[in-house]
Amino acid sequence: MYIYPYSMSEKLLDWFNIDFDRIYNEQGGMQREQLKLINKYSILTDAKSNAYITIKRLEKSSNKANIDFAANVKNTMVGTLSSEITKTLATSEYADEIIIEWQPSSAEEERATHALHYGQRMTIKQAEKLGLGVEYNCQCGMKLISGQQYAQPIINKINRGKS
Repeated sequence: MYIYPYSMSEKLLDWFNIDFDRIYNEQGGMQREQLKLINKYSILTDAKSNAYITIKRLEKSSNKANIDFAANVKNTMVGTLSSEITKTLATSEYADEIIIEWQPSSAEEERATHALHYGQRMTIKQAEKLGLGVEYNCQCGMKLISGQQYAQPIINKINRGKS
């Protein structure tokens, strides 16, 4: 079983029908219909909070007219959800039993520090501490070597939008 938290996050947000072009409401917040969608999924709680922080930060910019709010909010929510996926696995009851093999990044520019770990096997806890799925724009993946029976129910729960 392979898990790519970043692309999984993008797919989940698409599956949950989050429309980033309709999320920002020009008044420093989010459109009500998008908030209703986001609030249906507990896994998006932190992503929503971080999206608000991003919106507030962008609102204060002297270059506000030239900012793509949708792209910024999307990047924030994808990154937060990606991190949440990895952290949920790394803090699970059987995290020490989940052994992964670090997979190469799908990003255009890989992180040299992450490339050093490609092919290495470690617990999900160790991988999370080294930044897998939690550092900004990390698009590395993981191959589950052992502990799939512990990881699969967690992934299933996340896919249903639950944290």
